[in-house]
Amino acid sequence: MSKQRAKAMLAAVSHTLRVPTALGTLNQHLRGAYLRGINYHETEPRYADGLRRHLEYFLRRYQVLDETGLDDFFRGRLDPARPALVIQFDDGQRNNHEVAAEVLEEFGVRGWFFIISSFAGTIKAWSPDLVCEYMDWDLVANLADRGHVIGCHSRAHVKLAGLEAATLQGEVVEAKQQIEARIGRSVRSFCLPFGTRDSYDARALEMLARHYDYVFNANAAFHGRRATKWNLGRIPLEPYMDLEMVKFLAEGAIDWRFFPRWARAEWMLRAMGPRMRP
Repeated sequence: MSKQRAKAMLAAVSHTLRVPTALGTLNQHLRGAYLRGINYHETEPRYADGLRRHLEYFLRRYQVLDETGLDDFFRGRLDPARPALVIQFDDGQRNNHEVAAEVLEEFGVRGWFFIISSFAGTIKAWSPDLVCEYMDWDLVANLADRGHVIGCHSRAHVKLAGLEAATLQGEVVEAKQQIEARIGRSVRSFCLPFGTRDSYDARALEMLARHYDYVFNANAAFHGRRATKWNLGRIPLEPYMDLEMVKFLAEGAIDWRFFPRWARAEWMLRAMGPRMRP
């Protein structure tokens, strides 16, 4: 049995037993105000209704935040009775503009779109079955004008660990500067490519912390107001997932799998000194 099928079966059973509801109640009781992050990638038109169903659930359950809302979360200015959520889209594919942004705006919320600067306006054929078209700079700027958050997802979507200093500078700093020049706004948030254990190191995290207010990764976790802002985890979703699976993942049912990676990043950041401590 594949991992995906096993996960789907577990999600279905947990839905029958009302596990996500119980987890949500328990999380709220034990954690108080907390932040969750989710991320999508491609958002094809045929899955727009699936994304709508996800958003209907998220808006019942969470306060959906833009970047200013995230600032308010860390300053303790949000309603502590409801958990907070950031909804993010990685890579900057054109259908994020055509589908995701439109669906978000139907519900009156704004998303976060992380751009790979060298991919803007290109078409990449990763395989015969996977051809991706990326937003050009006019579309990226349009999203920013409409109130969505634009973040950096590196220059070329490479693993940041072990890079030479000049290459790391290009992926972290020069990519940020290029996006800012194109959209006419500050870029304050970064999303790590891949987010796996071997995709970043202490040098990369140190540079990111110097140049960004928030850094997101694939280490799904619950975050309180004193969380380290350069180790913010997300759980990956896809718009075609059924709601049982979405609730199962969003409520943290498999977060334990990511804890070692989250703890490693936390240790590296805290070892850098007082600025990195909550």
